[in-house]
Amino acid sequence: MQKISFRSFFVFALVATVVITAGVILYWRQVNILLEQDIKIHIADAGKEAASDFDRLVQTDHDILSTAALSMEDSYPWKNASSLAEMLARYGENSRFALLGVVFKDGNSITSDQSVRPLSEHALSLILKDVQQNPFYVDVLPREVGKYASAILVQAVALDPNEGDPVGALFSVQKEDYYKEVLSLSALGEGSFGMIARRDGSVVLSYEDKLTENVFSQLEKATLDNQLTVERVRKAVEEGKSLLVGYRTE
Repeated sequence: MQKISFRSFFVFALVATVVITAGVILYWRQVNILLEQDIKIHIADAGKEAASDFDRLVQTDHDILSTAALSMEDSYPWKNASSLAEMLARYGENSRFALLGVVFKDGNSITSDQSVRPLSEHALSLILKDVQQNPFYVDVLPREVGKYASAILVQAVALDPNEGDPVGALFSVQKEDYYKEVLSLSALGEGSFGMIARRDGSVVLSYEDKLTENVFSQLEKATLDNQLTVERVRKAVEEGKSLLVGYRTE
Protein backbone atom coordinates (compact mmCIF):
# COMPACT_ATOMS: atom_id res chain seq x y z
CA MET A 1 0.00 0.00 0.00
CA GLN A 2 1.35 3.40 -1.05
CA LYS A 3 1.72 5.90 1.72
CA ILE A 4 0.60 9.52 1.46
CA SER A 5 2.87 11.80 3.35
CA PHE A 6 1.27 14.11 5.90
CA ARG A 7 2.96 17.10 4.27
CA SER A 8 1.49 16.30 0.84
CA PHE A 9 -1.97 15.81 2.34
CA PHE A 10 -1.72 19.09 4.22
CA VAL A 11 -0.77 20.98 1.04
CA PHE A 12 -3.63 19.31 -0.86
CA ALA A 13 -6.09 20.21 1.90
CA LEU A 14 -4.81 23.79 1.99
CA VAL A 15 -5.18 24.19 -1.80
CA ALA A 16 -8.67 22.72 -1.68
CA THR A 17 -9.61 25.11 1.11
CA VAL A 18 -8.32 28.09 -0.87
CA VAL A 19 -10.27 27.02 -3.94
CA ILE A 20 -13.48 26.53 -1.95
CA THR A 21 -13.04 29.85 -0.14
CA ALA A 22 -12.46 31.67 -3.43
CA GLY A 23 -15.58 30.04 -4.79
CA VAL A 24 -17.62 31.20 -1.79
CA ILE A 25 -16.29 34.75 -2.11
CA LEU A 26 -17.10 34.76 -5.83
CA TYR A 27 -20.58 33.40 -5.13
CA TRP A 28 -21.38 36.01 -2.50
CA ARG A 29 -20.02 38.77 -4.72
CA GLN A 30 -22.41 37.63 -7.43
CA VAL A 31 -25.29 37.50 -4.91
CA ASN A 32 -24.51 41.05 -3.79
CA ILE A 33 -24.55 42.27 -7.40
CA LEU A 34 -27.94 40.65 -7.95
CA LEU A 35 -29.29 42.05 -4.70
CA GLU A 36 -28.06 45.54 -5.60
CA GLN A 37 -29.71 45.29 -9.02
CA ASP A 38 -32.94 44.08 -7.41
CA ILE A 39 -32.93 46.98 -4.92
CA LYS A 40 -32.37 49.51 -7.70
CA ILE A 41 -35.24 48.06 -9.70
CA HIS A 42 -37.46 48.14 -6.60
CA ILE A 43 -36.57 51.78 -5.90
CA ALA A 44 -37.11 52.81 -9.52
CA ASP A 45 -40.49 51.05 -9.67
CA ALA A 46 -41.62 52.68 -6.41
CA GLY A 47 -40.63 56.11 -7.70
CA LYS A 48 -42.45 55.63 -11.00
CA GLU A 49 -45.54 54.35 -9.21
CA ALA A 50 -45.57 57.36 -6.88
CA ALA A 51 -45.23 59.73 -9.84
CA SER A 52 -48.07 57.97 -11.66
CA ASP A 53 -50.27 58.12 -8.55
CA PHE A 54 -49.63 61.85 -8.22
CA ASP A 55 -50.45 62.39 -11.91
CA ARG A 56 -53.67 60.45 -11.51
CA LEU A 57 -54.72 62.51 -8.48
CA VAL A 58 -54.11 65.77 -10.34
CA GLN A 59 -55.87 64.48 -13.45
CA THR A 60 -58.87 63.36 -11.41
CA ASP A 61 -59.03 66.78 -9.75
CA HIS A 62 -58.83 68.37 -13.19
CA ASP A 63 -61.75 66.27 -14.46
CA ILE A 64 -63.91 67.11 -11.43
CA LEU A 65 -63.08 70.81 -11.69
CA SER A 66 -63.78 70.90 -15.44
CA THR A 67 -67.16 69.20 -14.95
CA ALA A 68 -68.10 71.68 -12.23
CA ALA A 69 -67.04 74.58 -14.48
CA LEU A 70 -69.31 73.37 -17.30
CA SER A 71 -72.27 73.15 -14.92
CA MET A 72 -71.58 76.63 -13.58
CA GLU A 73 -71.31 78.04 -17.10
CA ASP A 74 -74.78 76.64 -17.83
CA SER A 75 -76.12 78.69 -14.90
CA TYR A 76 -74.49 81.94 -16.07
CA PRO A 77 -75.30 84.75 -15.46
CA TRP A 78 -75.58 83.91 -11.82
CA LYS A 79 -78.33 85.54 -9.81
CA ASN A 80 -76.09 86.94 -7.11
CA ALA A 81 -73.03 86.23 -4.99
CA SER A 82 -75.04 84.18 -2.49
CA SER A 83 -76.38 81.81 -5.13
CA LEU A 84 -72.89 81.33 -6.53
CA ALA A 85 -71.49 80.67 -3.05
CA GLU A 86 -74.20 78.08 -2.45
CA MET A 87 -73.35 76.41 -5.74
CA LEU A 88 -69.66 76.31 -4.83
CA ALA A 89 -70.47 74.89 -1.39
CA ARG A 90 -72.60 72.18 -2.98
CA TYR A 91 -69.82 71.12 -5.33
CA GLY A 92 -67.34 71.34 -2.48
CA GLU A 93 -69.33 68.93 -0.33
CA ASN A 94 -69.32 66.35 -3.11
CA SER A 95 -65.63 66.61 -3.92
CA ARG A 96 -62.38 66.13 -2.07
CA PHE A 97 -61.20 69.71 -2.48
CA ALA A 98 -60.45 71.70 0.65
CA LEU A 99 -62.03 74.74 -0.97
CA LEU A 100 -63.59 75.90 -4.23
CA GLY A 101 -63.74 79.47 -5.47
CA VAL A 102 -64.35 81.76 -8.40
CA VAL A 103 -62.17 84.74 -9.28
CA PHE A 104 -63.62 87.39 -11.60
CA LYS A 105 -61.96 89.67 -14.11
CA ASP A 106 -62.05 92.59 -11.72
CA GLY A 107 -60.02 90.61 -9.18
CA ASN A 108 -62.87 89.97 -6.78
CA SER A 109 -63.45 86.42 -5.64
CA ILE A 110 -65.99 84.28 -3.87
CA THR A 111 -65.45 80.91 -2.22
CA SER A 112 -67.39 77.98 -0.86
CA ASP A 113 -66.30 79.16 2.59
CA GLN A 114 -66.77 82.91 2.60
CA SER A 115 -65.16 83.31 6.01
CA VAL A 116 -61.77 82.54 4.46
CA ARG A 117 -59.77 84.26 1.73
CA PRO A 118 -57.21 81.55 0.98
CA LEU A 119 -55.37 83.28 -1.85
CA SER A 120 -53.66 86.63 -2.08
CA GLU A 121 -54.54 89.20 -4.74
CA HIS A 122 -51.25 88.41 -6.44
CA ALA A 123 -52.08 84.70 -6.60
CA LEU A 124 -55.54 85.39 -7.99
CA SER A 125 -54.08 87.66 -10.67
CA LEU A 126 -51.66 84.91 -11.68
CA ILE A 127 -54.54 82.47 -12.07
CA LEU A 128 -56.53 84.91 -14.20
CA LYS A 129 -53.54 85.64 -16.40
CA ASP A 130 -52.70 81.99 -16.88
CA VAL A 131 -56.18 80.69 -17.71
CA GLN A 132 -56.35 83.25 -20.52
CA GLN A 133 -53.56 81.30 -22.22
CA ASN A 134 -53.93 77.76 -20.89
CA PRO A 135 -57.07 75.67 -20.42
CA PHE A 136 -55.83 74.31 -17.11
CA TYR A 137 -53.75 75.97 -14.41
CA VAL A 138 -51.99 74.06 -11.66
CA ASP A 139 -49.32 75.23 -9.26
CA VAL A 140 -48.26 75.06 -5.65
CA LEU A 141 -48.52 78.40 -3.90
CA PRO A 142 -46.60 79.40 -0.78
CA ARG A 143 -48.09 79.84 2.64
CA GLU A 144 -51.07 82.14 2.70
CA VAL A 145 -53.35 83.25 5.55
CA GLY A 146 -56.22 81.83 7.53
CA LYS A 147 -56.78 78.17 8.23
CA TYR A 148 -55.01 77.26 4.96
CA ALA A 149 -51.72 78.61 6.28
CA SER A 150 -49.56 76.02 4.58
CA ALA A 151 -48.34 75.25 1.10
CA ILE A 152 -51.32 74.50 -1.10
CA LEU A 153 -51.84 73.10 -4.56
CA VAL A 154 -54.16 75.27 -6.61
CA GLN A 155 -55.85 74.22 -9.82
CA ALA A 156 -58.05 76.38 -12.04
CA VAL A 157 -60.06 76.29 -15.25
CA ALA A 158 -61.50 79.20 -17.18
CA LEU A 159 -65.19 80.01 -16.86
CA ASP A 160 -66.01 80.77 -20.47
CA PRO A 161 -69.79 80.71 -21.05
CA ASN A 162 -69.40 83.02 -24.05
CA GLU A 163 -66.79 80.77 -25.67
CA GLY A 164 -63.90 83.09 -26.19
CA ASP A 165 -64.39 85.67 -23.48
CA PRO A 166 -63.78 84.16 -20.03
CA VAL A 167 -65.65 85.86 -17.20
CA GLY A 168 -63.21 84.48 -14.66
CA ALA A 169 -61.87 81.19 -13.39
CA LEU A 170 -63.03 78.39 -11.14
CA PHE A 171 -60.24 77.36 -8.81
CA SER A 172 -59.75 74.67 -6.19
CA VAL A 173 -57.50 74.58 -3.16
CA GLN A 174 -55.96 71.37 -1.92
CA LYS A 175 -53.76 71.30 1.17
CA GLU A 176 -50.39 69.63 0.70
CA ASP A 177 -51.22 67.00 3.33
CA TYR A 178 -53.62 65.48 0.83
CA TYR A 179 -50.71 64.40 -1.38
CA LYS A 180 -48.27 63.37 1.32
CA GLU A 181 -49.33 59.73 1.36
CA VAL A 182 -48.37 59.44 -2.30
CA LEU A 183 -44.92 60.87 -1.51
CA SER A 184 -44.26 58.70 1.54
CA LEU A 185 -42.85 55.77 -0.52
CA SER A 186 -43.83 53.54 2.38
CA ALA A 187 -43.17 50.45 0.26
CA LEU A 188 -39.44 51.17 0.54
CA GLY A 189 -39.51 51.23 4.34
CA GLU A 190 -38.95 53.86 6.99
CA GLY A 191 -36.87 56.84 5.94
CA SER A 192 -37.97 56.71 2.32
CA PHE A 193 -39.78 59.66 0.81
CA GLY A 194 -40.45 61.43 -2.45
CA MET A 195 -40.80 64.99 -3.63
CA ILE A 196 -42.23 66.84 -6.59
CA ALA A 197 -39.93 69.41 -8.21
CA ARG A 198 -40.09 71.80 -11.13
CA ARG A 199 -37.68 71.64 -14.06
CA ASP A 200 -35.45 74.23 -12.39
CA GLY A 201 -35.10 71.94 -9.37
CA SER A 202 -37.27 73.97 -6.99
CA VAL A 203 -39.26 71.71 -4.69
CA VAL A 204 -43.02 71.88 -5.16
CA LEU A 205 -44.15 69.30 -2.63
CA SER A 206 -42.14 67.16 -0.25
CA TYR A 207 -43.09 64.49 2.25
CA GLU A 208 -40.61 66.01 4.67
CA ASP A 209 -41.46 69.65 5.40
CA LYS A 210 -37.84 70.56 6.05
CA LEU A 211 -36.70 69.22 2.69
CA THR A 212 -37.57 72.26 0.60
CA GLU A 213 -34.13 73.05 -0.78
CA ASN A 214 -33.59 73.01 -4.54
CA VAL A 215 -33.01 69.42 -5.72
CA PHE A 216 -29.92 70.36 -7.70
CA SER A 217 -28.50 72.21 -4.72
CA GLN A 218 -28.96 69.10 -2.60
CA LEU A 219 -27.17 66.96 -5.16
CA GLU A 220 -24.30 69.44 -5.42
CA LYS A 221 -23.63 68.86 -1.72
CA ALA A 222 -23.23 65.13 -2.29
CA THR A 223 -19.81 63.62 -1.68
CA LEU A 224 -19.77 61.28 -4.69
CA ASP A 225 -19.48 62.55 -8.28
CA ASN A 226 -21.67 65.51 -7.41
CA GLN A 227 -21.23 67.51 -10.62
CA LEU A 228 -21.68 64.47 -12.84
CA THR A 229 -24.81 63.49 -10.91
CA VAL A 230 -26.31 66.97 -11.20
CA GLU A 231 -25.69 67.14 -14.95
CA ARG A 232 -27.23 63.70 -15.49
CA VAL A 233 -30.32 64.67 -13.51
CA ARG A 234 -30.66 68.00 -15.34
CA LYS A 235 -30.45 66.28 -18.70
CA ALA A 236 -33.00 63.62 -17.72
CA VAL A 237 -35.43 66.28 -16.47
CA GLU A 238 -35.05 68.34 -19.64
CA GLU A 239 -35.69 65.27 -21.80
CA GLY A 240 -38.57 64.02 -19.66
CA LYS A 241 -36.83 60.74 -18.89
CA SER A 242 -36.52 58.57 -15.79
CA LEU A 243 -33.21 58.36 -13.97
CA LEU A 244 -31.97 56.55 -10.87
CA VAL A 245 -28.91 57.99 -9.15
CA GLY A 246 -27.35 57.40 -5.79
CA TYR A 247 -25.44 59.86 -3.63
CA ARG A 248 -24.27 60.25 -0.07
CA THR A 249 -24.34 63.36 2.08
CA GLU A 250 -22.10 64.12 5.03
